[in-house]
Amino acid sequence: MPVIAVTPSWDNDTRRMVVNQDYIMAVLDAGGIPMVIPPMQDEARLIEALDRCDGLLLTGGDDVNPACYGEEKLPCCGELTPERDFAEPVLIRRAIEKGMPILGICRGIEIVNVALGGTLYQDIALQYKDELKHPCYDIPASDAHGMRILPDTLLRRVMGTDACMVNSRHHQSVKALAPGMIINAVAPDGLTEGMEAADGRPILCVQWHPESIQRRLPEHLRLFQWLVREASK
Repeated sequence: MPVIAVTPSWDNDTRRMVVNQDYIMAVLDAGGIPMVIPPMQDEARLIEALDRCDGLLLTGGDDVNPACYGEEKLPCCGELTPERDFAEPVLIRRAIEKGMPILGICRGIEIVNVALGGTLYQDIALQYKDELKHPCYDIPASDAHGMRILPDTLLRRVMGTDACMVNSRHHQSVKALAPGMIINAVAPDGLTEGMEAADGRPILCVQWHPESIQRRLPEHLRLFQWLVREASK
């Protein structure tokens, strides 16, 4: 079975790594073996660890430091994790170099976009629109809003539908899309809900949390099955 590298969250106060069990179970349900790679501040060791894996799963968590995309941190920006801001771009670049499949979730889509040259809204309600409540932290496994999947995209082929319900636990999102990426899903307010590589490389990123709803809504499990399938090649 393919080994899937999983990035953990990081608690700055307790200095502890945390991985939501839903991520682990989603990888196992899809037929993969999850392996957590800590946010080491050593590029060589990060690369060595990733080279022992077959796919990369970038999980949710704290906000990406706006300095990573050339902006000052505004009061609306949340907690930062410098350890992840260093480690994850290293893993992303190495995975792309090796042609390794990447699945980015919530913070995962944000850090991929930033690592490849894009920017973020530091707070959706203040910098984009406040018509639709995106940060619904109280309903991790429930539906928050609908989403439209764009035709002729990898996401459409993987999920097998052109619309679905999603949960929503983010207050940041993609603003300027990174070069080489295309949008594959949008929320009712037009906000980017997913992106993928324009040239067909195995990079698939979503803003919602499919790991929390994949057992109730099978189309979301297909994202993890895609990751494991690509990692098996």
